[in-house]
Amino acid sequence: ADGDTSFRPQLHFTGATCHGIAEHYFVADADVRKDPNSTIEMISRVIEQAKTELASRGAMMPRHLWLQVDNTTRENRNTTVLTFLSYFTARHCFRTSTWAGMQVGHTHIDQDQRFSVVGAIIARESLLENLTDVIDIMQRRVKPVRGRSLVVEQLRVARNWTNYFAPLNNPFCGHAGKGSAHLYMFVRYEDMVVSGDTQQLDLGKFTRCSCSDLRGDDVFLLVKHYMSSKMLSGRRKAVQNWICTVILLPSSQPPQLVMRASDLQFLDVSRVTPGSNLVVMERNPIGKDLAKKYLKTAEAVSQDPWCLGRAAQYLSEWVQQNVDRKTHVDKLWDLEFVLKPWCEEDRMDASIAIQWQDFAPQEPKLVRQKPGLPKPGATWAPNDKKRTVECNIAVRPVLAEKMAAQLKGGKRKR
Repeated sequence: ADGDTSFRPQLHFTGATCHGIAEHYFVADADVRKDPNSTIEMISRVIEQAKTELASRGAMMPRHLWLQVDNTTRENRNTTVLTFLSYFTARHCFRTSTWAGMQVGHTHIDQDQRFSVVGAIIARESLLENLTDVIDIMQRRVKPVRGRSLVVEQLRVARNWTNYFAPLNNPFCGHAGKGSAHLYMFVRYEDMVVSGDTQQLDLGKFTRCSCSDLRGDDVFLLVKHYMSSKMLSGRRKAVQNWICTVILLPSSQPPQLVMRASDLQFLDVSRVTPGSNLVVMERNPIGKDLAKKYLKTAEAVSQDPWCLGRAAQYLSEWVQQNVDRKTHVDKLWDLEFVLKPWCEEDRMDASIAIQWQDFAPQEPKLVRQKPGLPKPGATWAPNDKKRTVECNIAVRPVLAEKMAAQLKGGKRKR
């Protein structure tokens, strides 16, 4: 068999840096799902180990969680991860939880530099027969920086967090796509204090309920377009019809209620803890044809001139486990900090006020964007239903005539 043309599975590789504590690297088989459930599983693991390390130092857990991630919607920028952060805040794991996504072209952070170091180390190895070899070489050769420790683990299975959070009916929308915001901060109502004042904010008009119905543990979402923004931002809206599409920015949205503390009672913890009700993510099936090709490769590499017995064993066992739909439930990580029942003793010191307005000190403002002409040849099919969204900008008749003239003569479906 030709080693360059044989079917070899590609491993999934994820890195996470917990500043001041450890560098974490997770390696997973090719059939492990890359989705928000795996992301949350790895984040939870990093936080659990950070808590253990800080406890050994006699230190407390930080009051604020800052999660800086790539912008991929499949794994990071999605409703499940945002719900997870609001859940963290409601349960008093942290006073605030912030999701931060870098701008396009500005995502090369320190984690990318560490990836380049790890990649160079792995590339220098002439023979890596299985996943264990990759983990072993990383543990021996990778040198963490800035006093951090090194943690390299295999991700075998992830809980079904999407299923676990389903009863909360998450309210998130407009968090993905072009023009989406890059910073989402979750803070409890009891911490929504006006700077220099001890009175709670009158947020009832934004929550569709009276302020008397709000509890201190209810979670609000604050959104900023960029990290450097000085005001809360809104979501782009579109007015679409057969003539044109007008993109505009509405007035900046005020803090939004996204989770009621009372809703946590609907979560069934038994679905994410080992037991009869545990629900975990199954691995992606590789299919019969691909399985045969992997087994053919395993047979070939076990013979001359390769004689790679461990590689053949890894491929054979991996394919068989995929066919048998084995989920490795016994390999689940213990997530005590994330899943333990919340009690009043967990409530953080409220004497240290969180001035949330420092997050966005300027008053929200109405931002208007002039409607532009669509691309030549682009239009809506005449039989499409007219769809409109409330907006603050009206298309002028003269501009509409120009659009109609430009679109005349060419049509294409969306």
